[in-house]
Amino acid sequence: MYTELVSDASQLPWVLENAMRAAVEHSDVAVVVVPGDIFYAEAPDRRPSAPIRAARPVVIPQEEDLRVVADLLNASQRVTILAGAGAAGAHDEVVTLAGRLQAPIVHALRGKEHLEWENPYDVGMTGLIGFSSGYRAMLKADVLLILGSDFPYRQFYPEDATVIQVDLRGGQLGRRTALDVGLVGDVRPTARALTPLIAEGRNSRHLDAALKHYRRAREELDDLATDDGKTPIHPQYLTRLVSQHAASDAIFTADVGSPTVMAARYLEMTKARRLVGSFNHGSMANAMPQALGARRGPRPPGHRAGRRRGTLHAPRRSDHSDPGELAHQGGGLQQLVAELRRTGDEGRGPADLRDRPPQPQLRRGGNGHGTDRDQGRGPGRPGGRRGADARHRRAGGP
Repeated sequence: MYTELVSDASQLPWVLENAMRAAVEHSDVAVVVVPGDIFYAEAPDRRPSAPIRAARPVVIPQEEDLRVVADLLNASQRVTILAGAGAAGAHDEVVTLAGRLQAPIVHALRGKEHLEWENPYDVGMTGLIGFSSGYRAMLKADVLLILGSDFPYRQFYPEDATVIQVDLRGGQLGRRTALDVGLVGDVRPTARALTPLIAEGRNSRHLDAALKHYRRAREELDDLATDDGKTPIHPQYLTRLVSQHAASDAIFTADVGSPTVMAARYLEMTKARRLVGSFNHGSMANAMPQALGARRGPRPPGHRAGRRRGTLHAPRRSDHSDPGELAHQGGGLQQLVAELRRTGDEGRGPADLRDRPPQPQLRRGGNGHGTDRDQGRGPGRPGGRRGADARHRRAGGP
């Protein structure tokens, strides 16, 4: 998105500001390459610029384009919504639109924190680490309405459905599947403007079938998250307990691999909870640095200042008086934990770390496919959709 090499110290303030503005504006990664000798050079003088804040323009499609979409939706019998991170802040509008359409809502991994909570139309996630119910709801649709999602794996999209996509970034339209209609717009105002154009009194057969399948898939997954009285502990059970006991505004971070599988299936989101991971890039050892950044970063309005509890070694219940951070760790954290042991945790010496009680062991659980990038491997092999169905039966239902 933004990559620049600083070859002279005088360039650094300008390049750094441009990189930060690009990262904030596009919610993406900016890379600045600085040779070591530049940091030893004298810093140039420069007048401070205005604070860097993300712009919040409201973009909505033209009325005639909305009516074209409304006509397609009104003529359909089985609408399914696929929502992603682009639906952030549009929870109520998307749920209201789903109610008018009697449409199940499938979420991508990055859309989980934005759509899963207080959503009577939620039928789970799609993808290899998702639910069979999410895959089925999309497969059975005659119209798929994509709202703010760049879910990349074509083998999980329906082959014969009419596809409508709404995205703020016009370059994203049609990247992942063939479109019948593409609209450039924010999800929130677009969903709000579209809802009055949808005819009332639609039948709920498609929604009822999707919800029934979701309940069955959810029960099968929950059966794996029980205490069988044995050791080591099932990771499904541990993740479920952490979700139950964490603060209502906890921030969860998940490393790649099995931790992401557990987070996707067993962490319950609320309006104030966050789920953060390396879901686009699949970077190893991301969870702990992200948790440390969340712990020290700005908190939401109304946050009570105070000491937060946490641990470097295993997930732990957060203090209910303060937002907590949970870091699900993978094998890629060994080098990071070793460094933290050497330097000490937040001013405490290495002996404090060594003297902590032993942490519970975890059983290996789930599959090793932890990121959206990994979700496309299975069904892409010979066997096509049958391969996807078989994997989804193992991942949460028939």
